[in-house]
Amino acid sequence: MLKSKIQSLLKCSEGATAVALAAGMPVLVGGFGLGAEVGYWYFNERKIQNAADVAAYAGAASLRSGNIAMIEPSAETAAVETGYRADRGNLEARRSPTSGAFAGDANAVEVVVQEDLPRMFSGLFADGPVAVQGRSVARIS
Repeated sequence: MLKSKIQSLLKCSEGATAVALAAGMPVLVGGFGLGAEVGYWYFNERKIQNAADVAAYAGAASLRSGNIAMIEPSAETAAVETGYRADRGNLEARRSPTSGAFAGDANAVEVVVQEDLPRMFSGLFADGPVAVQGRSVARIS
């Protein structure tokens, strides 16, 4: 008797759409959430690259004025003013880049900006922050 009731329940198609929708909706909403978070990472990567570009320019301006000691402080000030959060990352500004076309050039300033973004929805799948980084070189002539 129990076997026949289970068989009749499995054959019943009334409400099947609601069950399928209820089962699929969390996957759909989760996909939207993950897509929004990846978009947030991309937006912040563009912001960090912009901060690195502005910081390299500010560091090169300090180099041009002959104030070599102010390269890193002026680069950090410029980066913070363009959206870089010093509490979530670090900034390195150095005279003479270590890589790239201007490696070893004393007339160039390299700035590397790195920021750790907290995970939101993706925290269900992975641990730790998401690191975004930007690098820029400015050269004076």
